[in-house]
Amino acid sequence: MCRRILATLEKKGITATLEQVECDDVMMPPVFLIRTSEATLWVIAHRLQSANLARRSTLFQSIGLTLKQLTDSGDHHLLLLSDHWFDRSKASKQLPSWWLGQMPDNIQGYLQDGIKLLPSELSLSGQLQTQFELSQGVTQLHHPLKRLHTNTTLHRYAVMTAYYPNIHAIKAG
Repeated sequence: MCRRILATLEKKGITATLEQVECDDVMMPPVFLIRTSEATLWVIAHRLQSANLARRSTLFQSIGLTLKQLTDSGDHHLLLLSDHWFDRSKASKQLPSWWLGQMPDNIQGYLQDGIKLLPSELSLSGQLQTQFELSQGVTQLHHPLKRLHTNTTLHRYAVMTAYYPNIHAIKAG
């Protein structure tokens, strides 16, 4: 995804650099920086192999560490990028509702793929607002895989994005 963003910027004549933020904790998701002369995009790429609370907590830890690294100057943006293969767990069935803050519109497509989605009491945006005072985010759920013979959407695999413009550093502690 970072390489696609760089290619898009290059096509528009915008010079950008890409670097990965070093982290000693192998459990933390990778964090990438895309810098232009105007702004910095922080990309957290979190694979939700499991949708359980522990894996979600790791995402929030990574966001917290990222926000502590921000400087007071400059225009900072945050892009959360995650993917997930649905399983039969309750956490997996609640993931779309949690990520979007509501049930997806195309519930029928999930049912046809054998996934009975469940509503989540919590939401990603609500938790980010409470924990980090992040607001004005745009969350989306994508299903990029298609079946070979019918070209219909495969709902068992999802890519999720959340974009937060104009983020600010949080105080250590």
